[in-house]
Amino acid sequence: MRVQPVEKGSLMEEILEAATRQGKGADLGAPIATDGGFRVAAPAGRMTVRASVAGFAPETSEPISVLPGEEAGGVRILVSAGAMLHGVVSLRGAGPIAGASVTVQPAAGDDTQAMYARLMPQLFGKTANSAVSSEDGVFDIPHLAAGKYDVSASHPDYASSETVTVTLSRDQVWKLRPLMLRPGGTVEGVVLEDLKPKGGMMVQLMGDGAMKQSMSGADGRFLFKGLTAGDYLVNTVDISGMQTGKMRLKSRSVTVRDGETTEVEVVFGVGHQVLTGSMDHQVRLWDVQSESSESAHTLPGHTGPVLAVAFSPEGRWIASGSKDRTARIWDLRRLETRHVLPCEDAVGSVAISPDGSLLATACWSNTGPWLWSVESGARLRTFESRGGNLTDVIFSPDGSRIVTGSFRGRLHWR
Repeated sequence: MRVQPVEKGSLMEEILEAATRQGKGADLGAPIATDGGFRVAAPAGRMTVRASVAGFAPETSEPISVLPGEEAGGVRILVSAGAMLHGVVSLRGAGPIAGASVTVQPAAGDDTQAMYARLMPQLFGKTANSAVSSEDGVFDIPHLAAGKYDVSASHPDYASSETVTVTLSRDQVWKLRPLMLRPGGTVEGVVLEDLKPKGGMMVQLMGDGAMKQSMSGADGRFLFKGLTAGDYLVNTVDISGMQTGKMRLKSRSVTVRDGETTEVEVVFGVGHQVLTGSMDHQVRLWDVQSESSESAHTLPGHTGPVLAVAFSPEGRWIASGSKDRTARIWDLRRLETRHVLPCEDAVGSVAISPDGSLLATACWSNTGPWLWSVESGARLRTFESRGGNLTDVIFSPDGSRIVTGSFRGRLHWR
């Protein structure tokens, strides 16, 4: 038995009441006699009494008033078998799916409790009914009270179905149209520290629906499957520093597409490295935390003086430009050349976009900046010249524009 005030308080009061209910229990558990009678202690005020009986739909009494020190009798609650939802879960283009979870909960807006359940499921999530689809994708959810409900299906390997809203009357059997799962997308990634796999890192995926969470394995890898297409934020947290107050956090934005895998690399520990290029044709990587005056790594390959170097924001790639008329993209994890990019003249400036996907180069020839794919090394675009040999190139913070400087002392943005 559940006793609930008719007049609800403020949002905060209801949240506190729900939190208290988690500890003390809102279900009073009053026994029901063979003749259907019950007796339950209740505070004074105007309220309803809700009965839940196995094999029947939960039902609520009409509002009653309880006076201090008095007993309210004649409370009548009429239960029935309730409504039933019958349906099938399918994967778009593949047929019925077994093992899908089907959830039925009061529709948002129909019940304040339902709205809170979406915001704080840990406090208000007990309003949902659920079932698991059989081998032929079929499910039945019986004993539902009359009302308006949201119905959806989910599966660990696929993106959730769209939510279907139904209005059930007392003892109605409702045959739903198929709940269609979607192939969904996958986010697969690796966490690195000092360019080595890092296990035990907490990885959170925030986007459509509830937050998902995982831990990186001993190989540094993590995986999220069955994601609805859209934009997500990947937060990687070094929880080992929480007790010392030195917790570290890295965030990456990713776009998920149906049926595709999006790869993410999260790199810690590159902030203590410095990159230089020199007249002896070498690119060098230095560890500022080291007491040695020697560079940590030397990256050979250019055949002329190195005029420009740059890190990618996430620390995965290095770019360099040289008087040998080439730019190079280096894999920082493997410390080797990924791509050699030919240019018309000396490359005086290089820049990697904020998301790490694009490289811009500025040559001393009378041409505009060139745009390259970091992943494939393909030249994507050549911007027209606006006069003067280029000396500098940078990306805007959001990556939407390129700004160049020239020997003529002019700035141009594209």
